[in-house]
Amino acid sequence: MSGIHLPKMRCKVHHDLRLWEPGLVMSERPQKPKGTLTSLKKTACRDQINATLMEDGAVIISDLFDYNIIEQINLELDPALNGTEFGVRDEEVVGQTKRLSATLRYSPTLISDVVTHQILIDTAESALLDYTDTLQMMVVASEVVPGEESQALHRDDWNWGHMRGRSHPLSIFTIIALSEFTGTSGATRVIPGSHLWNDAYTPSTNKKKWRDGIYEELSLKHGLYDELAIPALLSPGDALTVLGTTIHGAGENKTNDFFRRALQVKYCMGWLRPPTNNYLLYPPDFAKTLPEQVQRLLGYQLEAKHLGWLEQNVDPITLLRA
Repeated sequence: MSGIHLPKMRCKVHHDLRLWEPGLVMSERPQKPKGTLTSLKKTACRDQINATLMEDGAVIISDLFDYNIIEQINLELDPALNGTEFGVRDEEVVGQTKRLSATLRYSPTLISDVVTHQILIDTAESALLDYTDTLQMMVVASEVVPGEESQALHRDDWNWGHMRGRSHPLSIFTIIALSEFTGTSGATRVIPGSHLWNDAYTPSTNKKKWRDGIYEELSLKHGLYDELAIPALLSPGDALTVLGTTIHGAGENKTNDFFRRALQVKYCMGWLRPPTNNYLLYPPDFAKTLPEQVQRLLGYQLEAKHLGWLEQNVDPITLLRA
């Protein structure tokens, strides 16, 4: 695949390897693109995945999910994504792209096989758990429709871009291809190494614009740094994992009839408000039907003992056990 680098290396296990190390040297923006995105097999060890993420801010994991799982997910999501109602659309953020937030209501396979996949959990824990007691997640499906323009390049951590004094990622996400990602169908573009640029943690200080969206304020102007962005060419079942500080964005869908479908599984700090309101998307009556690990990732738990309690410091997970 063009733009994809397959490393020839043996995995050396270093149990104390961290994904993010305070004090990493930030850099100026490069003058030319790196030219490659590293692709690893799903059998790669945790440390190899983490080392690639630390260096590039993104990594492709090929064939993370097999064909049968991807086919089943598509069948389960089809009624929602192909129906007249498919969630809220904000054209300033996603253009005409279809986006569905309540994915777990439609797809039992996401619950059983995807959102707690060990590679996704291991990578999220390596990226974030030095700075939080728990993780939260959101799981969104999207379709880049034919004729859709490219998405503005951005960092997902700009969802919380008014936070000052940051020195580490606040989130990590994995885009799972539910269809082919090609150079003409809207493949996600990534700028490797942009998580180390010296403006990676620059906050918004324009409070008057916050209500209209910090993401909109900070996203790059269309065309800026396009020459540095590499399309992630994926087959169904491949996954692209990206730090929340890495610049990326969906590409233009130049086709006439191909809907580029994907799933985004995002994990963020347990003490942050996640992009989706999980308590309304998955209220207690529905959440009670889910495995406990999924319940906790949706926010039904205490963070560091004193965040998110019910009456008298009661852990919200007990509400789902009643």
